[in-house]
Amino acid sequence: MRLGFINLTDLALLLWKSNDHFKPLQDFLKDYLVTVYKEQHKVGVISGCAVTVTSGLEVQVAAGVVLFDNDELVKVEVLTETLDAADPTDPRLDRLELVHSVANNLQVTNTLSQVKQFDKLQTGTPTKNTGVAAPSPVLPAKTANTISLASISVAATQTVLAQSDISETEKVRDISRPVDNLTREEDILNTQAGTDLPGLLIDKTKHRMLIVEYHIKRKTDTGSSGVSVPGRMYLFVNPETNDVFRSDEQFGDDVSGVDFDVDATSGQVTYDSSTIAGANYVAKLKYSTTAFDI
Repeated sequence: MRLGFINLTDLALLLWKSNDHFKPLQDFLKDYLVTVYKEQHKVGVISGCAVTVTSGLEVQVAAGVVLFDNDELVKVEVLTETLDAADPTDPRLDRLELVHSVANNLQVTNTLSQVKQFDKLQTGTPTKNTGVAAPSPVLPAKTANTISLASISVAATQTVLAQSDISETEKVRDISRPVDNLTREEDILNTQAGTDLPGLLIDKTKHRMLIVEYHIKRKTDTGSSGVSVPGRMYLFVNPETNDVFRSDEQFGDDVSGVDFDVDATSGQVTYDSSTIAGANYVAKLKYSTTAFDI
């Protein structure tokens, strides 16, 4: 017995023709979503928008969702930006920012294969904020009303960026309120001492404590055995000295052979795997962070 059916073609046509009713509904849904996200998140990146090197001095911003200062909640498409040429003598720090923008006259095809036009589609566009080359370069201040995605180190005469030149801590620290929840995965190399984990840094201007829940999975040379160790790390700022301190605990029957430390001044976390050797050594560090704001 058939109770009824939906004619999707007629429904689509109805929606396209009901602009007077559909627009207020769109505005209501948008305002509702912005209100919900503002209760859970700070202005900044909500999801996605990872910054990666494509080629030369060009970087790519992945698709994502962001909330701007002007309460615009927008979806960001995959876009690229090319940095200025390197200085011939000194290094430079650039800031990659996301600017609120409006795409006009965007054409789409509806379910009736009809071309329709959208005006004022809210989005975000990556733009470079080029720093000043110097022996000890300083990251330029964030431009007002933008979202800072990353800081990028450009060495003197450099023509090809490496992924390690990009620090996304600018994006990470503005993810949520009052805590940040972010999951990352990093490769751990053998026989390393004091090697930076680029994405793991506590910002002393924003946070008073960072809790890192992590898991290390590694194999031996034979590949037939390995170690799987979870752990927890606490990074906290001493309010009197403004130095960063760390406590770390690993759980399980085995130790991972990987030790962590933090630079008291910069808040950058490093790892030491100098006791582990082997050409076929493989390890993955997966961690999530919870940051408590000042």
